[in-house]
Amino acid sequence: MVGAILASCDSGKKGNGSPTEVEEEDPTALPYGATDTIEGQAVSPDCAKLNFDIERLQNRIDCVQSPNMLMRVKADFEHIRDSLCSCTSGLPSNEKELITAAVAHLNTTFKAACHEYEIPADGVISNLKNCIEQISRAQNSTQFYQVTDCRRGMLRSLDIIHLCVESNSSQIPEVKRLAAQLKNVYEQQLQRYSK
Repeated sequence: MVGAILASCDSGKKGNGSPTEVEEEDPTALPYGATDTIEGQAVSPDCAKLNFDIERLQNRIDCVQSPNMLMRVKADFEHIRDSLCSCTSGLPSNEKELITAAVAHLNTTFKAACHEYEIPADGVISNLKNCIEQISRAQNSTQFYQVTDCRRGMLRSLDIIHLCVESNSSQIPEVKRLAAQLKNVYEQQLQRYSK
């Protein structure tokens, strides 16, 4: 997704091929699926590319159907949105207004997804504590893999698991602490039993 942002911001020429034959990229070419109009109004290629990237981010938000999907979108939403917004400086005012409206809609649907799929911290904390205890108690590789095989998704998401918790929760630091503790215990046991 970050690559798409950079494509929106940079319409410079790029070449590929042999050193003697340089193919120039058409700076007005739009990505597949992008259109040169927004709400029936003709726009520049730069604006069309920006809008295309906003629509891609919007589609990711629209596809959120679980706390797990939400935390993956939340992990990079603000960075992507802010990068897209920073690319509007060269646009004429009418195109800036179109992009501003698209970003406002993006923010609204993002907040709605957060409201619908964020979960209370208590359940996440309880799950992390339980997992720490079970992994710590494993006495052999069979026990270790019995505990971890059904939790692979969670174990791969420990760095961002706090993002599925309600944004206004005062327990987010505790979720982060327990996630770091679980990651440490898991990695130690993995090293021990994967030999």
